[in-house]
Amino acid sequence: MAALAEVYIGQPVLVKSFQELDAVAEYDAVWACASLLHCPAAQMGDVLGRVVRALKPGGAGLVSLKWGQGDAVDDKGRYFHYYREADLQRLLQGVAGI
Repeated sequence: MAALAEVYIGQPVLVKSFQELDAVAEYDAVWACASLLHCPAAQMGDVLGRVVRALKPGGAGLVSLKWGQGDAVDDKGRYFHYYREADLQRLLQGVAGI
């Protein structure tokens, strides 16, 4: 998909995990739809901090997660972490810039 995007937009497309995101004030927006729900809970504070640092001042971010509690691995081997509203609020309070 990234290779096709490069051809379409005529510029390089990076493929990285959120844990590798090291950009600072580089993006107008980050769209993390159905991606961060696969991030281990222990890494989520760091990852959200990376996303916030990557945004330009006034930038916007969208994160979609699954509601619930705990972890699970589905029949395809995909890891999921579920969040309750209070858990997510506590997590966000610990992220600078939010």
